[in-house]
Amino acid sequence: MKSLLNIVLWICVVLLVYVCYASIMKPIRFDALRQQREAAVKARLLDIRKAQSAYHLLHDGQYAASFDTLIQFVKTARLPFVLEKAGVPGESFCRDTCWVALADTLYPKGFQADSLRYIPYGKGAQFEIQVCNHEDSSGKFYDLLEIKAPLDAYLEGMDSQEVANWRAEQERQEKYAGLKIGDLETPNNNAGNWE
Repeated sequence: MKSLLNIVLWICVVLLVYVCYASIMKPIRFDALRQQREAAVKARLLDIRKAQSAYHLLHDGQYAASFDTLIQFVKTARLPFVLEKAGVPGESFCRDTCWVALADTLYPKGFQADSLRYIPYGKGAQFEIQVCNHEDSSGKFYDLLEIKAPLDAYLEGMDSQEVANWRAEQERQEKYAGLKIGDLETPNNNAGNWE
């Protein structure tokens, strides 16, 4: 009888150790997976920022207001590349301009421009893109850009309680609950909210 009680107690101890271990590891696993997913979303946001910066440069300070416009720009735009060649001794150099595809300049070979609109791990969810025009104190107008990925989109399928805890933590710190670049309220050079 005593040995049976000892066996039952050992089983209870092992189960309690397992429950404690699992409760400790649950948020650690969530954080590791969240960071992996956030890294993919950040990389995509940086790709979008590169495309928007090129668009802004070539379109008189305006940003693309939709992904259709931005993707078409990435697929078709060409950038001027100025080559300077040394001339004959005693003469000045000459310049020659060639045009290089924007996609070849900004992205690695095989980059799919159509993927810019989709949030990684978002199961088809798309980034939210907003552009607005502001006037500074001198009366000059400028565009502001904001592109957002709500955390519900890229953390979909993960533990709902851990996602709710993470959202609550972001809101407690008065941060956007997700990842974004740019800001419609304050010019920030299209920095990410993680930078």
